[in-house]
Amino acid sequence: PDKCRERAPFLVLLVVTSPQDLAARDAVRRTWGAEGAVPGLAVLRLFLLGVHPVFGAELRPVLQEEDELHGDLL
Repeated sequence: PDKCRERAPFLVLLVVTSPQDLAARDAVRRTWGAEGAVPGLAVLRLFLLGVHPVFGAELRPVLQEEDELHGDLL
């Protein structure tokens, strides 16, 4: 909820990934989804995750840690 408080983004990238696919999210953050990739324009990147009710309990702590670090998980 705080991602847009400090700035009005020109472009919002919503990237769908599997909750367990940390490597794919890190690759997007480092490459085409880098928020500073377009000079002079505010680009905002968010990942949309769907967590299965059966497996959510095991992934929740890992996803919370990742979101605390990057602040880009929905």
